[in-house]
Amino acid sequence: MKKILITAIAGAALLVSCGVDRDGSVDNIVDDLEQFGTVDKDCVRDVLDKYSDDQLKDFDEEAGDLGAEDTPSDGLVQYTNEVYACVTATGS
Repeated sequence: MKKILITAIAGAALLVSCGVDRDGSVDNIVDDLEQFGTVDKDCVRDVLDKYSDDQLKDFDEEAGDLGAEDTPSDGLVQYTNEVYACVTATGS
């Protein structure tokens, strides 16, 4: 499940020629995480605001390159955990 979360969160950053489309990235992250519960969009935006465009691009690239046996960097894990904390699980 951790690999799925990392891919969903980090891979959702919308990269544009001049940087990261933060509003589009927030929307993508929310869409990807709604399967796990209710997502606080403002919380996700606040998390993204903690990171520079370069950091978000690095997370996106790292998530795309992760293989099944690879271990994500501490930074990517921290970012993923911060974003996932914005999700309130719903009963199934």
